[in-house]
Amino acid sequence: MANLCENVLRISGAHKDIISFDERFRGGKDMKDEYYSFENLYPAPELSISDKCEWCKEHWSVKGNFYEENFAKDTIRDDDMETYYYFDTAWRGPELLIQHISKEFDLEFMLVSSEPGSNIRRLVVFNNGIMTSEEELNDEEVAYWFGEDEAESA
Repeated sequence: MANLCENVLRISGAHKDIISFDERFRGGKDMKDEYYSFENLYPAPELSISDKCEWCKEHWSVKGNFYEENFAKDTIRDDDMETYYYFDTAWRGPELLIQHISKEFDLEFMLVSSEPGSNIRRLVVFNNGIMTSEEELNDEEVAYWFGEDEAESA
């Protein structure tokens, strides 16, 4: 089994734009969590299983969708709005997927990823398909995003 990479994806911007992104992430379905999928954001072509894994790594940075059993969502409203998606992927975060989808929405996409086995502890921000910020996280920052246990295992 692959090492799990914990991810937090924060989407911030205008309420109507976040609603539009969330609807796309859900595939236009009702509000149930089971409809969320990377495929809804950036569909993979019809390929064999091994070819699809390679395509996903090349275009999403990960070999497939997030692990559904660990998916969660939280929304904070102010003048603008922030929505947080929490999910686990194999080995690393889906940076290429987020970069791709950021071209289609007038939103800020911040992805925080931590996989202690590979020493991945990154925070990246995308706007309009461009990485506008990139940093490696220290123990205190990892603990802030993922809890004390995650920081201690790094």
